[in-house]
Amino acid sequence: MKIQKKVIYVFALAFSALLFVAGFSVYNTRLGTHSAEMISHTQEVRYNIERVLSINTDIEDAARGYALSADSKFADSCYKSATSLNQHLEKLSELVKDNPVQEQRSTELVSLARNKSFYAAQQMATELSTDSNAAKIQAIARQMKDEENRLLSVRFADNQSAAKRSVITTLLSCIFL
Repeated sequence: MKIQKKVIYVFALAFSALLFVAGFSVYNTRLGTHSAEMISHTQEVRYNIERVLSINTDIEDAARGYALSADSKFADSCYKSATSLNQHLEKLSELVKDNPVQEQRSTELVSLARNKSFYAAQQMATELSTDSNAAKIQAIARQMKDEENRLLSVRFADNQSAAKRSVITTLLSCIFL
């Protein structure tokens, strides 16, 4: 009878250990999944920042082209780019709502980019003066990219850590069991 109780205790201990390892594995898997989602989110934010800068440059170029040639194709291009710019600005604003600092920068970026109308760009091109909004837009975008790069580094490290914990948990559970 005493031997049976010892066997039951060993099985209970093994079963408890198995449950603990399974729970820890699920926890590590969730951490890894969340980390991967955050990396993807950061990449999407970076993409939208780059698109805003690129489209903003397209608008400036189209305005200059129109000012120099009065060709309506430049005006059409500018209006199409402005529509695309608004879409990317809205997407960027949506993506950074989880980060108050980035949200503030995004709001400022939206304000500057939308204040830069076709006519203001056309006037700038006609006067051949520099556009202080363009420099401000570049500076804010650079700050946003720097922050996203920092977040990306942290998230990559978190992802690698979760993967290592998962491997170690698996190895330890195999050894123990």
